[in-house]
Amino acid sequence: MQRNIIRLKSGVLQQLMDCHDTNLTGLVGVLGVSYSQLYRVENKHTGVGEKVIAGVLAAHPDKKFEDFFFIEPLIYVKERG
Repeated sequence: MQRNIIRLKSGVLQQLMDCHDTNLTGLVGVLGVSYSQLYRVENKHTGVGEKVIAGVLAAHPDKKFEDFFFIEPLIYVKERG
């Protein structure tokens, strides 16, 4: 079974920080997420969760999902059972 994960496109966090004239700490307030969530997403320790997606899209309603995110296929995962 193949699973997918949603990732931020390269450079998106920097673009968001530039757009809002802030750093990563300030961006958490703009997006309404925790610093640790953004840190893990930035460093690809985790996929993008619904709070990050909602925060990014709410902060930029004129943009589309595809402007910020992409879907990365993961390696085949063997089903248990």
